[in-house]
Amino acid sequence: MNTKKSPPTKPVYRCEWRDVVALNFDVDPRILLPFIPQGTRIVSYNDHTLITLMAKNVREFRPWKRKLVLFRSIDEVDLRTYISWEKNGQTRQGHFKLGNLVSSKNAARVLRFLTGQQSEIAHIKRESKNLQNVRRDALPTAEFRWKFKEEENHFRVSARSTATKSKPDSKEQFVLRQEHRFIQSSKGVFCHPIRQAPWPVWNAASGSFQVNLNHYVDKELRKYLKRPKFVLLSQGGEVTVSKGIKVN
Repeated sequence: MNTKKSPPTKPVYRCEWRDVVALNFDVDPRILLPFIPQGTRIVSYNDHTLITLMAKNVREFRPWKRKLVLFRSIDEVDLRTYISWEKNGQTRQGHFKLGNLVSSKNAARVLRFLTGQQSEIAHIKRESKNLQNVRRDALPTAEFRWKFKEEENHFRVSARSTATKSKPDSKEQFVLRQEHRFIQSSKGVFCHPIRQAPWPVWNAASGSFQVNLNHYVDKELRKYLKRPKFVLLSQGGEVTVSKGIKVN
C-alpha cells in the first residue's frame, strides 16, 4: 500500500465526537461484498472483516473557520464497515456507512447539505457515566436507546480496564482512527479525509444488546450481528472533516 499522504482538501466542518461506543462484529467478507461501493475493496484487520455499530454524541458542530454553531449536541448511531479505494497509485482507507441515524432533523439536513450524507431520524437516548470526568474508583459506562421503524433498540457497555491510547496497528486504531470517510449520496460516492487526535480508549464489555438491523442488512449478514466480538469505549475529541473526492 502506498503510504504517500493524500493531497490536502478544503475542510468542510469541525465538531466534537464524545461518548463514543464501537461494537464490532466479525463477518464473512463474501456476504459483505454487495453492500460496498463499486470500485472499492473490503479492508480487514488481522484477517477479520469487521462491521461496527458506532454510537456517539456530536457536539459544537460548525462549518470550518466560522463561529456559528449549527447545533450544540445531537446523538448519532451508524452501522459501518471498512474499505479502501485506489486512484493514481495511491490507496485511501476508511469507513463506509451502511446506515446512519441522527436525533435531529435539522442536523440531518446540515449533514446532507455539507457532505451529501443521508441520515434517518430516530429518537435516541444516551446515558454515560465517568467518561468525560473519569473517576479513579469507577470505570466508565455508556448506554444508548433508540426507536426506529416502531422497533426498540438498546445496548449498554462497561469498561473492563484502565484507558489507553490507541497504538499503531492496533484494533483500537483501526476502528477509531480511520483517515477517510466514504459517503454515498445521490451524486455518487465520495471519500472525505478526516483529521483527529488520538483518544483515550477502554476495552469494554456489552452488558445488554438488543439491536434490530433489518433495515440496513439482509438475513444472511444479520446472523453475524447477534453479539459483538469486541467493544471499545472512548471519550472522543475534536474532529475535522474535509471536502470529498469523488470515487464513482
